[in-house]
Amino acid sequence: MRSLLRDRRLNFAALALLLTMCVWADGAKADGAIAGTYDAQGVNLGGNRYSGVVEIVKDGQTYQVLWLIEGQAIRGFGVATDKNLAVAYTDGVVLYERASEDIWCGIWTSSKGHILGRESLKRQGSKGTVNCDLVQAMWSTSSTDR
Repeated sequence: MRSLLRDRRLNFAALALLLTMCVWADGAKADGAIAGTYDAQGVNLGGNRYSGVVEIVKDGQTYQVLWLIEGQAIRGFGVATDKNLAVAYTDGVVLYERASEDIWCGIWTSSKGHILGRESLKRQGSKGTVNCDLVQAMWSTSSTDR
């Protein structure tokens, strides 16, 4: 039994090391270009659409995030690479992928749901349209159900 537990710990350690290497290999140099004010559009865990504003502030090697969604303030903190931004908040986690210089496409969940919500961020004042369907569909098999 102890051998089995030790093997699981080693496998977990190896997996953690592999994931860390993948993140660094993907370009961990997240610059200040991520920071800014964004318009958010999303679909919550119940399938209802929402909108709001998101402020992302660089804080050393991490980011502070404030969502103002329909009168509710939600605070989080995260880490980023050139292509991804992962943010933990009070009751859940969000994973964004950069679709363009000013657009981020994300999936999220909370401890209350066992399904994914979707969210897109578009930097305020930027031009272009947001289309996160392809990115979010690759991440979530449930995105086509919404």
